[in-house]
Amino acid sequence: MPPQAIQGPMPNPGIAAKGSTETAVYWLFSEADKLLYVGISRNPMARWAEHAQTSWWAQVSRFAVKWYPTRRAALRVELRTIHDDTPAYNVLGTPRSEMGIAMAAFFQSARSAEKGTRRPWDA
Repeated sequence: MPPQAIQGPMPNPGIAAKGSTETAVYWLFSEADKLLYVGISRNPMARWAEHAQTSWWAQVSRFAVKWYPTRRAALRVELRTIHDDTPAYNVLGTPRSEMGIAMAAFFQSARSAEKGTRRPWDA
């Protein structure tokens, strides 16, 4: 799904069914299409309500959501996006966190085995 402009209330991307392992990856973009944040949730609207309390939320003008069959699959996409695209407001998995240093080494070796420039939100 291409980034969707937010006008009025945010469109609801849905929630995972009870008992399901489905997890959404969501990407939040500025008006200039700068990636501000990437996250995962089984209920993106509830998570966005938490983000709405941050100082950067007013910059969000577009979003993309893609559902994955498991939390592990979604987490892998989220961490890869954090490493490759350095969203402005993510902390976990970036050089601003200890985990980010370890992730950088992992994704550097994994990237050498993969080729391609397509981003998950371009699907």
